[in-house]
Amino acid sequence: MTGRLLIVMNDLLVYRAAATQPTGIQRLADGYARELPAVAATLGIEVRRVVVAGREVRELTQDVGDSGGRRLARGAELALRISAHLPRGVQECARTIGRRLLARRASAAGQPLEIGPRDTLLILGAPWIAPGMAEGAVAARARSGARLAQLVHDMLPITGASWYGDAQGVAAAADLTLLLASADALAAVSPEVAAEAALVARRPVIAVLPPDPSLPAAADPRGLRPDTPYVLTVGTIHPRKNHVLLLDTWSRWLASDRGAGRVPWLVIVGRRHPQDHLVFERLASEPVLQGRVRVVTDATDPELAALYEGCRFLVFPSLAEGWGLPIREALVYGKPSIVTDAIPSSDVARFVEAVPAGDGDALDRAIRRWWDDPELVGSRIRAIRSDFVPRSWDRACRGLLAAILAVDGT
Repeated sequence: MTGRLLIVMNDLLVYRAAATQPTGIQRLADGYARELPAVAATLGIEVRRVVVAGREVRELTQDVGDSGGRRLARGAELALRISAHLPRGVQECARTIGRRLLARRASAAGQPLEIGPRDTLLILGAPWIAPGMAEGAVAARARSGARLAQLVHDMLPITGASWYGDAQGVAAAADLTLLLASADALAAVSPEVAAEAALVARRPVIAVLPPDPSLPAAADPRGLRPDTPYVLTVGTIHPRKNHVLLLDTWSRWLASDRGAGRVPWLVIVGRRHPQDHLVFERLASEPVLQGRVRVVTDATDPELAALYEGCRFLVFPSLAEGWGLPIREALVYGKPSIVTDAIPSSDVARFVEAVPAGDGDALDRAIRRWWDDPELVGSRIRAIRSDFVPRSWDRACRGLLAAILAVDGT
């Protein structure tokens, strides 16, 4: 019989203290941390939440969403919005210092916990957000004889290093390399990521498809949703997400003989990033785009739900993804997507159209064809409503437990 499953929470504590709205990795990791205990209990497995701190493992005595953390997150987000207007190097330096300070705060939480060879330390998220977390987990494994397991969300810090030249990107590549070499069990969020991770780790990595996301009831108190049908894109405003290619399409569209009144709104939803300057410089240099492009950097979950409900379809031109959370969120709201072939989507191929990553002409043609043909979009919407079955947390948790603990999760 397996021992305890110890979920390492350092990175989630740091993220919760720095942001009120999680991105895809944090949504998934936080969900697993919330749902795994009940599912594991049905299999006779005890789950505890811990942090690694120097030579200690400490059991958490407070939740990741405590009120103190939320207050700190609101202050941190205000500071990030202000710093977004500063040079990229200044932003990155501030973020590095902030992560280190918050990581120290996280590692001081809880009470010391003795662990042993029958225990398994599980890393669910992005350890590089909490400096020292990966090294601490590996050291705890070596000292105690406990097993170490990791859920891999993507291999981009290693395979897409050109996008990750900042301090956090370098740290991410180092932490990912260390954990792939040290973990006793590895799982990944898609078959594509599992194959990439297996090449680096030189051993099998099991794909465990995540659950489909859920958002709260839709609400748009600030009027973010346009009154007319629109196209939506969701994702951190980072070069990898390729927002500039969408701006190219809208610029050409507005310059054509259709007239601005016939061009739909493009609504961009995503957190700001130190490398987002190209998007905002482009918008500032083309006033006509500002009349048909709306950027929302601070949408709440109810507002995001309202934006999914109101859009005609999602477009997701990312150059690389491990999973593609917005595609799944759109499906939950009955909306199809235009995506790139760099995004894992084989299990929902009938609900999306894939174009070659980085091919602006192909993306342009697909968007205009979907917009001009309501029946084309309508047929996909009907197929989603008829055939799409969201994957549950219970099923995903059982799959993850089977992958990392070799238990029968059925």
